[in-house]
Amino acid sequence: MYLPFLRQIMGWLTAGSATYSVLKDGIENGKVEAANRVGRHPTSLYILPGGVAEIFESRPRENTIVFKERFGLARLSLETGAQLIPTYVFGATDFFGNPIEQGSLIARLSRKLKMGLCLFYGPLGLPFIPFTPKVTLCVGEPLEVEKWAGDGKPPREMVAELHARYLKSITELFDKYKAKAGHPDGNLNIK
Repeated sequence: MYLPFLRQIMGWLTAGSATYSVLKDGIENGKVEAANRVGRHPTSLYILPGGVAEIFESRPRENTIVFKERFGLARLSLETGAQLIPTYVFGATDFFGNPIEQGSLIARLSRKLKMGLCLFYGPLGLPFIPFTPKVTLCVGEPLEVEKWAGDGKPPREMVAELHARYLKSITELFDKYKAKAGHPDGNLNIK
């Protein structure tokens, strides 16, 4: 959101900051600056919890999510009482190739700047021209979450239990639909 032209494009797409306080305000009050500017007041948020780290794990025909050590989504859900709905997009990593590895200088710089500095390529190695994969969005059953009624943050054990339930539901969703989505031998890697 620091770059002028990219900031406008992300605003048109109603994308915004993924800081904890912004997400919490969005869930509790429907306040999502980019969406509110265009007259929308969302009651649901679509969050990609893998963030910048997941960009550098993205490889065609691989199914990797970066979520194993990310407990903020579960904590946010417990604090607000928001349902978690597991989703997985088969083919989402097949649009572009990405030669940059996790842990490289560019990946570390991207994490520091909070933006993905990537060298994506498509057919014939051309940038900005994507491959045309089959894409399938799978949506699982919502996980009911009881809002934490105590003072302060929910206990780590509660957060860890919800996080584990969410990971299990994503894995089950992946396994249930992988053959129908064209990835019969696919495995979901959770890092």
